[in-house]
Amino acid sequence: AANETVAVTDQVVTTKNDQADAGNTAEKTADETLSKVAMAPLITIRSIQALNPKVMSVSGHAEGGALVTMSINGQVMDEARPDAQSMYAVSLPIDKSLESFEVKAQLFDADNNALASARIRLSQAQIEQGMDGNSLIVIHKGDALWRIAYKSYGAGIRYVDIVRQNATEIDDPDLIYPDQIFVIPNG
Repeated sequence: AANETVAVTDQVVTTKNDQADAGNTAEKTADETLSKVAMAPLITIRSIQALNPKVMSVSGHAEGGALVTMSINGQVMDEARPDAQSMYAVSLPIDKSLESFEVKAQLFDADNNALASARIRLSQAQIEQGMDGNSLIVIHKGDALWRIAYKSYGAGIRYVDIVRQNATEIDDPDLIYPDQIFVIPNG
C-alpha cells in the first residue's frame, strides 16, 4: 500500500504519494481530502433544558456515526440521527423519584456497532434550576465562560451573569473544568 502524506494549510491540502514520481504532487481542496481522512467518532452532551415538569431536552454533538441513543441509568429512552451539522437532540422523561441519575449518549455506526459514548450525572436540583426556562450546559475541554456567554447572549461580558447564577460552583471564572454543569440564566 502507498504511504500518503497530508499537509493542511488554510484552504488547500497538498497530498503526496510516496510511490509517485518526485514531481507528481496533487493539490486538492481541504474538503476533498478531509472527506477521505477518517475522523475519530466523537459524541458530547452539551445542553439540557427542562421542557416541562415531565420532559427534558438533551442535545449535543455527534460526529462520525449514524445513530445516537440516550439512556437514563442504563435504560435506552430515545434515539436520534445527527443532522448535517453533526448535532442531535432528544427528549427524555424526568423521573422525580430519582434524586440523581446518569444520562448516557452512545454513538453507533450504520451497522449498529458502538463507536463512542459520553456520560453525565444529573440531580433533581439541577433539573429544578432549569424549570423556569434556564438551560444547563455541560463544560468541555477548551470552554471559557466568555465564549459561552457570547454564544448564549451575543455578549461575552455577560459571563458575569453565569458566574452569579453558579456562584456555589465557580470559585474562579478563569478555572472551569470538564463535566461541570452550569445554569445558563434565561435571557
